[in-house]
Amino acid sequence: MTVSRLRFEFTPASTGDRMSYIDLAQCLSVQERRLHRQFRHYTVLGGLVQDSNNGTTVRFNTAPVTWVTNTALRRGFKLWSKMIRQSMEGMPGTVKPKYHDYKVYLNAHHQSGAGQLIPVDAGGNNIDVGEWLYSKYVSEDPDLGALVASGLANPNNADMDPDQFYAHIVGDHVTGPGSGAGGGDNWTSIGLIKSWVDSRPQPQNSQPLINTQAELAGDPLVNLFDEGDSVDEVLENLDVTNDEPPYDADEPFGHRLGLVGNADNLQRQAMCAVSTANPIVPFNGFVAPCGLIQVHTTQTSAETGALTILLDVDTQGAKV
Repeated sequence: MTVSRLRFEFTPASTGDRMSYIDLAQCLSVQERRLHRQFRHYTVLGGLVQDSNNGTTVRFNTAPVTWVTNTALRRGFKLWSKMIRQSMEGMPGTVKPKYHDYKVYLNAHHQSGAGQLIPVDAGGNNIDVGEWLYSKYVSEDPDLGALVASGLANPNNADMDPDQFYAHIVGDHVTGPGSGAGGGDNWTSIGLIKSWVDSRPQPQNSQPLINTQAELAGDPLVNLFDEGDSVDEVLENLDVTNDEPPYDADEPFGHRLGLVGNADNLQRQAMCAVSTANPIVPFNGFVAPCGLIQVHTTQTSAETGALTILLDVDTQGAKV
């Protein structure tokens, strides 16, 4: 195991909440001067928070660490790779960029341009960054809605250009200008977990073990040892209990649609609160899918001092 210590420093909101984001793959690449691929699960071994305001609560949120998240990520990666592979067929002179990599956002708020933290040195200076661009999908699906809206009379007015969009892990899809009302769907960023849920085969309703209570009571073999009535009730209970999964089959963690908060659908991994009595506090380790972390700070007093976060990160990452 190789461990790298990352230091971040920023000013929380003077009062209330601030959402910032850390892309561990980018931060490790910047600090260690070599590409760390994002399509990995990175382990934060733990860390420390120091707050000059002595009144900030810090929460670390990630995409849910579940098989659903892994499946959705692998599906998104395979489709992106297939798109590139098909585009390069028959073009032997075309080569992939040296730092070609699959990169996604954590949620729609992250994709919208919310603050992304970069490691700093001991003096609080940002380490210089290079190019870190998130992956785009280019859809071959034309905007037929715009063609129909034009009445087919002026097809040149329809937007037939390929749709290009980013991807984020949790939450709903995000549409761009021109969407809806006959204008089709111009996507800005698509939710990978939502896309997987919408495309997967729906679970089939289980067939009842026994059809009716009358059949339970009247079957000769059921009544073979029936000195009382308990067997009938036992079998009836077997028929009607625990025949559905213990989770919502249509709403996996990370796919609760209709939630609008920037921390919705994320999993709380660690938290700590800094006070005058404890100006430096530790927090526990956790796993961050694709190395993406939301840092949610709440400032209780109207002060504007800096907050420092130290993270110890396993640089190897684990397979998604």
